[in-house]
Amino acid sequence: MHEGLLANSTWGRTAVLVATAFAREADMNGNQGTDSGTEGAAWVLGGAVKAGQLLIPWPGLAKKERFEGRGLRITTDLLAVMRPVLADHLMVSRRSLDRDVLPDSAHVPALDPLRSKVV
Repeated sequence: MHEGLLANSTWGRTAVLVATAFAREADMNGNQGTDSGTEGAAWVLGGAVKAGQLLIPWPGLAKKERFEGRGLRITTDLLAVMRPVLADHLMVSRRSLDRDVLPDSAHVPALDPLRSKVV
């Protein structure tokens, strides 16, 4: 698929956002499994993305760095990544974002994973 996107010059305008709010705790529980965690993850991929960036602080997995000693510490709201991709890449208006798509999220500081606005 990547080759096809390169061949017709679409790759440079491509951004894929993958996000999950599902997580597991870092350590095993008493049954040798893991309990549900509180953190999530997001990746932004594609030719329109600034490559090789880690946009959020990485607290690490040392027990003292974990949330309540169990799971990865949450450092960033997923909306901080979602808003600029929707606004700058998909051209969703700020008004629509604030009112309809991601209501009550205008206060979230945005991270910019994209190389530039896509038009």
